[in-house]
Amino acid sequence: MQATPILKYESKADSLKSFTVQGEKVTANNKVIPYEAGGSFDFGDKIAFKKEMMVSILDVALKATMGKESVDLGSVKVADGVIATEMLVVKDPRAIFVPTANFVRSSASQYQADIKYVINQADVRTSEIKKPEILKLNDFLKSVDTDPKKAIKGIELSAYASPDGPYDLNDKLAGREKNC
Repeated sequence: MQATPILKYESKADSLKSFTVQGEKVTANNKVIPYEAGGSFDFGDKIAFKKEMMVSILDVALKATMGKESVDLGSVKVADGVIATEMLVVKDPRAIFVPTANFVRSSASQYQADIKYVINQADVRTSEIKKPEILKLNDFLKSVDTDPKKAIKGIELSAYASPDGPYDLNDKLAGREKNC
């Protein structure tokens, strides 16, 4: 039996390569399908894609031959359409912005401020509190309270005593409580 796949689209039809299967008593060189057990076979072919093929059907026309006699058995529909997934993809790469309420951009900020003391004094001077770096730090800390997208992940304090005075004097100054 000879089978010919035919792809039908619009008012056109493209035939693919024919293939032949045979019974076990036939002495040709085709795929053998046993009469009692039956069987299956695989076949593949391809043709160039045309846009009109997006809506198509695949039929198989069958022709049986025994000895010198042949009979056309008609055709059987085996599939709808073609596999043309790549034609459905838009080939125009570009960035796409999709706003979402759940998206939170994470960016780290770091602020540093130095408070300097007068030698042998534990009081924080007003001029130190009004420095731009201290004011900027205060503004940031206030914005954390009002902006839910901001969070403090850590605070690091670093201090040291001047080597100018004796240890006992520096220890006494460090232990003094002063309000700033």
